[in-house]
Amino acid sequence: MATVELLAVEDRCWRCDGVIASIVGGLTDPEWTLDPEGWVSIDDIAEMLWGLLDEDSYRAEWRIGPLRRVESRAARREYVANTCALCAATQGSHPLGELVAEHIADGGRYADFLSVGRVDLPVNLLPAALEERGHELGGIDETVDRGSERAGDPGFTQRFLRFFELRDY
Repeated sequence: MATVELLAVEDRCWRCDGVIASIVGGLTDPEWTLDPEGWVSIDDIAEMLWGLLDEDSYRAEWRIGPLRRVESRAARREYVANTCALCAATQGSHPLGELVAEHIADGGRYADFLSVGRVDLPVNLLPAALEERGHELGGIDETVDRGSERAGDPGFTQRFLRFFELRDY
């Protein structure tokens, strides 16, 4: 098991405009991630968090709505997403990923986000272990961010193009 410090961003719900927080990922030992700082995105750990978090305590203390399974028409798949603690609207993982990417690009650090708790997750399901076994990662933000490092990876182009084929522009 690897201990992951869960991080969240404070934002406004797109539907009710209430101030809420959404889990965007976490920090763990870099050995278990593909990031030198140990970052794992919500897309990489959401399935493991499903049912693991005590929703009432997260909702009360941090204004984080429950994680729910939602259907994505654009990606034509089901995934686990954050929801608004006030109105239960789904808070999309792509916009949340963009908030994180913008913050880091502007010189911010992961440690600037709200630390909302720690969980122990199976090491064999974290990104480094999955990539080592040849599994494709689900988080497009991390795939795109690693693009320059992956210039020699023939699978990168395939994953990148597949992402854009699934988008509904």
